[in-house]
Amino acid sequence: MPGQKLTEGSINIKSLLDVAGPKDVQNYILKEVQKVYRLQGIEIADKYIEIIVKQMLSKVLIIDSGDTTLLPGEVVSVKEYRKQVGASIASGKKPPLAKNVIFGIKKAPLESDS
Repeated sequence: MPGQKLTEGSINIKSLLDVAGPKDVQNYILKEVQKVYRLQGIEIADKYIEIIVKQMLSKVLIIDSGDTTLLPGEVVSVKEYRKQVGASIASGKKPPLAKNVIFGIKKAPLESDS
């Protein structure tokens, strides 16, 4: 299975994102954060951690702009990327190509559209 842990220790989250995708990264972070809090005797509902992780995974890095106004190297929201892909496909043009990226919890709010 891609992204399966073969050794003990922490997983490199950026590598996991490249190999397994954002859903597996979200599950891994959720599990690890819950583990830390439970060791302290603290229970936190998954939804609170999921909100933070969703924000951390809310951007993509444009690799190929296709026939759009996006630029290679530009970081855009997943929502904007999907909008551009849909518009490109609907008009018979080449859609952009992007790579998932993850921001730390300090940088994610700074990169937020809101």
